[in-house]
Amino acid sequence: MSVGSIMMLSLMVLAITSKAGAAWYVVILIPIFIGALCGMVNGFGITVLRMPHPFIMTLGTLYIFRGTGNLISGGVPISGFTEEVRLLGNGRIDLTWLGLEKSQYLPVSVILIAVVFFLMWVFLNHTRTGKWIYAIGGNPNAARAAGINVNRILVIVYSLCGLLAGFGALILAGRTDSGYPNAGLNAELDAIAACIIGGASFFGGRGTVLGVFVGVMIMGILRNGLNLIYDVKTFIDILTLYRRLKPNYILAYGIKLIVWGVWPLVKKGTPHVGSCDYWTAANRTGTY
Repeated sequence: MSVGSIMMLSLMVLAITSKAGAAWYVVILIPIFIGALCGMVNGFGITVLRMPHPFIMTLGTLYIFRGTGNLISGGVPISGFTEEVRLLGNGRIDLTWLGLEKSQYLPVSVILIAVVFFLMWVFLNHTRTGKWIYAIGGNPNAARAAGINVNRILVIVYSLCGLLAGFGALILAGRTDSGYPNAGLNAELDAIAACIIGGASFFGGRGTVLGVFVGVMIMGILRNGLNLIYDVKTFIDILTLYRRLKPNYILAYGIKLIVWGVWPLVKKGTPHVGSCDYWTAANRTGTY
């Protein structure tokens, strides 16, 4: 719940550091460090202070981190970054050597995000710690019984979450050339929605990096799609395309899919997963 506030605090620290005249590499590293530090605070609060639920801890730090960012910045935007800082969020790679027009380019931020996604895919699927993260998400008690240091892994997870939020602040600083107090508002809701749309489970233990990438793309299309409809003609064209899709056929096929998917379960007599009868039978047979 506090990723948006971590991003805002990291952005404001970056802006203050840049305004103080620090070297460009210090300005680039400071938001990543602040983000990781904030994530570590969340991790220690959940594991050491033994908060009853992560939601409580992260909801509290949501206000703490955003309030700290407003306090150190005075609640006013700070702009004017060096070219090296702006390059990460606003840089462009020329593609004329591929025979494309000069107006067609590849943003540097796209490459950076692709690299981050790849590294996280490798981390979660090809490292021991990544496997442990899935195990803890599925059943922390079983993971603890298997000898996994659950508290240490949780601190690593929350630190990585904060680090990536700080990395997002770095890209945002390059895109806007400004640190502003309203940065990251409702970002936590977008992050949760992207993960759930991408197939991650609220209860943990399930989810893929590729699925999260798809969820992020869907959220980006939903958020920016209407902004790209800049005239009435484009809107009418979209409505025309929708009419050509024949919504009545879509509804009919949707009903068929529901019937084909649900009816065999009803006919077979499979109980609902959340019912007491299901878990009683599962406990007896060991099938859950």
